Amino acid sequence: MTHPQQSLEGMIPEAWLRFPQHIGLELSSRCPLACVMCPQSELKRDKTEMDSQLAFQILGQLGGDRLPVLMPQGMGELFLHPDWQEILHCAIHERGLQVAVLTHGSFLDEERVQALVQLQPAMIVIGVEGVTKETHEAVTGREDFSLVTQGIEGLVRLRRERGLETPPLQLRMTPNAKNRHEASAFEAFWKPKLLPGDQACVNPVCNSWAGAIAEEVAPREQHEQPRLPCPQLWTHLNVYADGRCTPCCIDHEGAIHIGNAKEQNLQEIWEGETLAAYRRAHIEGRFQDVPLCGDCSDWINYLRQVL
Repeated sequence: MTHPQQSLEGMIPEAWLRFPQHIGLELSSRCPLACVMCPQSELKRDKTEMDSQLAFQILGQLGGDRLPVLMPQGMGELFLHPDWQEILHCAIHERGLQVAVLTHGSFLDEERVQALVQLQPAMIVIGVEGVTKETHEAVTGREDFSLVTQGIEGLVRLRRERGLETPPLQLRMTPNAKNRHEASAFEAFWKPKLLPGDQACVNPVCNSWAGAIAEEVAPREQHEQPRLPCPQLWTHLNVYADGRCTPCCIDHEGAIHIGNAKEQNLQEIWEGETLAAYRRAHIEGRFQDVPLCGDCSDWINYLRQVL
């Protein structure tokens, strides 16, 4: 019997077929912010936390020759999960995974700062949406700029006290209609507040979330080149809090359903007929045959990351 992936051999790196390079583990689908460039506040699926047993079950499938970058977040804030420390400890220190933590700075209180420095993830990415209180809070919909500043200062101070430059920080601003006027000043404002190995950067684009975000917030990019397959079908596997899986980071409602981690292991989902069919549709230019993909203009952002 021909394996559903075999017909793709020679077209993409063999490693991409074996196992995902990146795994998103949505520990929570809840977030109290209402960022203008994020559809989370309008999420229709349940806003909840992943069952801890499921999280540890998934981590048990990783390690050894399966060492993807683990991103323990999805459409929500990972710190809302009651067992986030235990889950990250298992991922980093028991399974040997590179863990990239993405968080809103307003959640970085003293206890979490100390825990993160102790855990030593590969990177901590902090969403900061400007250089002024007014701009940042206009984007996030929450009065939290002072908390963000305190959290960043706490991470810098604790690492300096302990003689550490790890885990490295990346302050990241996502450009949108409310903060683009501060984009040019972002790095110059934040970089002096960090350690030498840290970064302060502005995302090159703001995803439209396949059209879910208003045009004035995330203008659709005009592509001169013809539509090409999206690499996320071969590089990413995202597990939502309820166990449903999708290959797409901007599939916030889970429309591209390829399996459920409660019922299948990740390897079975990755090698499954459903994902293979979606990959074939992209290879053959039948983008409308994949939910969400037909009118998506964000694919180019992920293609650039692998070229």
